Amino acid sequence: MTVPNTPLGVAYSILAASCFALLSYLFNTPVRGHRLTIARLSLFAAHGIRYEALVDHKSYAFSFSAPLLTWSLHLPHTSDPRWATVLLHDAFYTSTSADVAADRLTLKLWLLPVLFRHTAGAWADVALAGLRIRVRRSTDTPYWIQRLRANLVATLLTGEVLRADLFRTAFHFGGLFTAMDERSLGESDRMRAYTTTPLRTHDPYELCFSLAARGLLINNEEGRMYTFGSIDSQLRRDWAKDRGSFALVAEECQWVRVLFPYERVAPRPFSLQLLSSILHFPYDLWRNVNCPIRTTNLSVTRLDVTFDAFRLRDAELLRQAVVLLREQAITSGVNWNELFFDAIAQALAC
Repeated sequence: MTVPNTPLGVAYSILAASCFALLSYLFNTPVRGHRLTIARLSLFAAHGIRYEALVDHKSYAFSFSAPLLTWSLHLPHTSDPRWATVLLHDAFYTSTSADVAADRLTLKLWLLPVLFRHTAGAWADVALAGLRIRVRRSTDTPYWIQRLRANLVATLLTGEVLRADLFRTAFHFGGLFTAMDERSLGESDRMRAYTTTPLRTHDPYELCFSLAARGLLINNEEGRMYTFGSIDSQLRRDWAKDRGSFALVAEECQWVRVLFPYERVAPRPFSLQLLSSILHFPYDLWRNVNCPIRTTNLSVTRLDVTFDAFRLRDAELLRQAVVLLREQAITSGVNWNELFFDAIAQALAC
């Protein structure tokens, strides 16, 4: 079994891994490189979970552990059509390419969202507290992070910005600034804790790009609304020593499914609404298989992302962003300094 590259490949991989893990737990032995152990299992809880796997001809390995997983079932009703709630505590995932940790994950599963109209079509609400992602090398960025990044960048470039209390960027070459404080270069206290190489203002070969945003609300015009309480990110690159890093800290993040205009219709009789829900089910099921996150509302109280080794040539989306920004600036008649764009374009060749 190889590491998947497509949404259908991801779905197939998850299904196959689930089967292997179940067989491994039942027979207490590894199955096709997969091993699942549970210290104690009860009717509504699992304690001491550990799952390990070797895939892609043993060249890719990962493990998952959590001290406690609980679940409960509910009787759905019109005001709260929830049929299950899942809680995961202190989850930790590690692989050859990345580490992911979460203090708490809460999953709420809804019954027939089209019928009860409790959500805008989302089947589940996922709430994450204390999510931390560490990628070792940008050359080995996991597929799901690439998909998330592609969606976010496309939203920032083409979506409708409904609110932005603050949006600030800073772009500096270390050799051009010799007597400036680190804070004046756009490095906040919490960003300093997540970057692996401190910015040396006397280093003529180091580049620093910072972005800060507050109160950001964006409609991606594809049925999704993005909300960020705050974002702080920083990219550093020393092209003389061929090293770089990237860090991002975001708080109060939400990714919520919203209704398209054609879906904003007046409530219909229950019988017609039930028929519509049944007819929507195959389509919703296909969307879940093709891209599960599209039918999920996601909420993250705090997100920390770091890349230990980051190469600009691996960030193709950043290259596209610079091109689009230049085109939009020319179209809108904004007098951007060409030196800014040329410097970024030259840096992206590194």
